[in-house]
Amino acid sequence: MILALLQIVLVDAPDSPAARTLKALWPELRVVDAPVEAKLVIGMKGELAAYRALKGATVVVDLAVLGPVEEVRIENPNRLPIDPYDIRTIEEVGRDWERHLTKKEPAAERTLKVRDGLRAEVGEPIPRMRIVAEDPALRGFPVGALVPWCAHRDGVYVQRTSAADGALAVSEQNGKAVILRQGSLYAMDLRLEELRGTWDHRGALHKWVPVSNLAGRGVLAGRFWTSKPTYKEYLKELRAFAAAHPEWAVSVIGRRGDDEILAFTRGDPSQELHVFVGMFHASDEWAPALGALSLMELLSRARPSRSIKVIPIMKPSLYDFEGEDRVDVQKNDRIYALAQLHQGGDVLVPACGTSTALARRVAERARESFAGRHATWPSGLSKVAPMPTSWASYFWQGGKTSIYGLYPHDAVFSAKALYLVEQDFMLLMPERFTQSNAHHWHHRMFFEHSSVATLLLTDQTANWGLALVTTEHAGDDRDPTWKP
Repeated sequence: MILALLQIVLVDAPDSPAARTLKALWPELRVVDAPVEAKLVIGMKGELAAYRALKGATVVVDLAVLGPVEEVRIENPNRLPIDPYDIRTIEEVGRDWERHLTKKEPAAERTLKVRDGLRAEVGEPIPRMRIVAEDPALRGFPVGALVPWCAHRDGVYVQRTSAADGALAVSEQNGKAVILRQGSLYAMDLRLEELRGTWDHRGALHKWVPVSNLAGRGVLAGRFWTSKPTYKEYLKELRAFAAAHPEWAVSVIGRRGDDEILAFTRGDPSQELHVFVGMFHASDEWAPALGALSLMELLSRARPSRSIKVIPIMKPSLYDFEGEDRVDVQKNDRIYALAQLHQGGDVLVPACGTSTALARRVAERARESFAGRHATWPSGLSKVAPMPTSWASYFWQGGKTSIYGLYPHDAVFSAKALYLVEQDFMLLMPERFTQSNAHHWHHRMFFEHSSVATLLLTDQTANWGLALVTTEHAGDDRDPTWKP
């Protein structure tokens, strides 16, 4: 049976959880009861022979369709000394830690126990897969990466594996295939729960990413980081990028001890610049700082006509909570638009008189680019929100040097657009800690940890950045008379 112009089909019940997720991601998806010819066939059930008989199709089946599976199981106890959903206690602990860090007050015994429990929770064992081969399905997952990949059932993490040949990713626990490929047929655990964005279900966060990659959308430029690299490790990554991309000029704009603080410029530096600045005022905003590298990689592919300057990490001391920074004032830059890379939600905030209409056009471009890539954001999301009055201080700083000593005040406020790019605090830790009003202080309870969402967050950074650079202002520039 051949359905004309059919591109993606799912073999499953029409009202199944997978069907609902993929219909939201790809409205053109067809759900059928048995395998049919198509560009991409996703098989939740059926006989392997029927899938192998398809001609010219890329096929992704559940591991059980391929053959016997073996389970890896790890208990998931609560490692916190409190109920992880007790938001009142979580807020109190966060405020106590704030007083400890800002006023040097001794932390309460309960706070210290919660911090230790939070560390244990974030570092708990969870079934992961190790990427062992490059493949189009695994775009965004570098070889060697360790990615949580499992279901969560009745307080137990469950990972399904296969002894079949063709492994692309293997279980960290038993060494058997978690994702495999045999010719044009792929197999992986498609019975993971659908995306919930909650801590206990983080093993299913990337469930549909390999399938989306094969569908032709998938990862734009993001990268999964197994753990937050040290600043020295990230400098090596940045230097390697510079060596591979001579279209970017590298300059040293400051130092933290012996460590250089780097800026990357593409295009004519004497022209007006789109400027992106990461890691300049908050220690828990490290994921967008890693995303600055993804942004530069994307801009190298897209080759926009604008001149661009990217400062991935302006303050290494905030990134790894060590040393003191010295940054040279960038007196010669002419700023066309400046974006601060923050974390806090999938929102673009037009700042300091920047046109809301212009920001909406940027967000629309970002939505169009991101739609259909990630089941986490099936329609691309990307919203616009007004700037709270108190946020003006991030830019204005009393009419003196702006962006924490990076630019002269007049250089910033002659720009035609100023933005705060806010990205999600996604799965840094159990969600109630991140959702609380005291979330910054919870994040400051420890500085070296991983986030299973780095692939999505760095992809989001790159997508927002490309939209900002490629959206024409059409004379819709910011109000030059704005003052806080």
